[in-house]
Amino acid sequence: MLDSAIVTAAIEVLKTPNLYPDRKEQCFLTAYQIAVLVKAKLGLSDPVGGDGKSPHYLSRDIAHELSAMVDNGDPIERVFFSIKGLDKGGFQFDGGTIPSNREFSMFRWVG
Repeated sequence: MLDSAIVTAAIEVLKTPNLYPDRKEQCFLTAYQIAVLVKAKLGLSDPVGGDGKSPHYLSRDIAHELSAMVDNGDPIERVFFSIKGLDKGGFQFDGGTIPSNREFSMFRWVG
């Protein structure tokens, strides 16, 4: 289970006003994007994630926690994004360029 400050920060990120005011719904964010924003917000030193990182990294832990919240009926929506078949697809934060998998959890606040 994640520290409550990290969970609170992740929910605050999801509740951030929509960047697209002409749309009537919140944007989805990958767990990786949420982790980058939480890390910056809290000044954490935890690795965000990606290929070759330890089995416990921030984006994975946030995805697990938010998924559990979805399963418990919290006002968060989860979808999955796949990059199977794409030649390039990676994240640049923390020096990473190769994702640890080819499918990503994406979340948005619907409360």
